[in-house]
Amino acid sequence: MKSIILSCPTLKKELLAALASHNSEIPVHFMPYQLHNDVKYLHEYVQKMIDSLENVDRIYICTTGCGRSEERRVGKE
Repeated sequence: MKSIILSCPTLKKELLAALASHNSEIPVHFMPYQLHNDVKYLHEYVQKMIDSLENVDRIYICTTGCGRSEERRVGKE
């Protein structure tokens, strides 16, 4: 089964350390940092990446507060 990770660059250090500690060879694509503050462009970028992948069975998307989503979540509670 072929997998790939699409990740926010803010997680780079922790993600690479976790993968190394498990001897994982899953390829990681770090998304451009400028997407971090705009959820619309983040969604568009992720969808384009997904659509462009071939021969991939599993996609892991690792984000943290990207698109300032935590502000929207707090505002709705």
